[in-house]
Amino acid sequence: MAALAVCGLPPSPYDPHGEGEGEGGGGRGEGGGKAGKTGEGGALPEGSFFFGNVLPSAQGARLRVLREVVAPAAHPCVFYELPRRLLAVLQDIAAVLPRRRVYVAHELTKLNESLHSDTAERLVNFYLRQEAQMMLKKGQLVLVVAGAGAAETAAWLDRETRKRRRLRREVKELLAIRPSPPNSPSSSPDDASAGGNPDQLPRETKEPPARVSRKARRRMALKRRREKLIRDIEKEQERLRLNLSINRASTGNV
Repeated sequence: MAALAVCGLPPSPYDPHGEGEGEGGGGRGEGGGKAGKTGEGGALPEGSFFFGNVLPSAQGARLRVLREVVAPAAHPCVFYELPRRLLAVLQDIAAVLPRRRVYVAHELTKLNESLHSDTAERLVNFYLRQEAQMMLKKGQLVLVVAGAGAAETAAWLDRETRKRRRLRREVKELLAIRPSPPNSPSSSPDDASAGGNPDQLPRETKEPPARVSRKARRRMALKRRREKLIRDIEKEQERLRLNLSINRASTGNV
């Protein structure tokens, strides 16, 4: 229920961004001024959101979720979080999404509730303070990452387009390489038997297998490269399908 309560909340009274102007520390954001309807100031926009339960504990898996799921999402992404690992998660968000606004909700609907919103880097500086750490010793946290704006979405689509074009070009270049058939050595047993001396056959057939093995190794290397490209394309398509399904999430999730 805490995750549902976060979406659409106005700026917290603990967040000076709603009243101040310009840039500053603590809960102050980059734009200054009061929150607007677009969610770029302090309040989140109304509508759908993605609830991802808890981010992975391993940093590599967590960074992958941030890059592949949270970064392209055009709507807020909500996660439960633990106080003891909040700083590590905020540092990862700052590395992947340095300009994205992040909301940290602590003990919602309770007497000592708090809501702080800013970029992840500034939130790290805020929660490094001793009084902030004392505040987060207990309780439950909800982490909300704002959705991508129009400019960020356009930049992400441009990167994905270039990546897909590069993959298609590599596949075309790979398919243009035609490996020789496996049973086409330069000399055949019929040519060797034309001399009419069976004793010479073992000596004449010693060298071609070495040449065939080199060709076989080349064919195997090309095959492995094709398989790797196919796996990369399938992985990219699966990631795009996942992002598309998230971006088309219905309001029934709210």
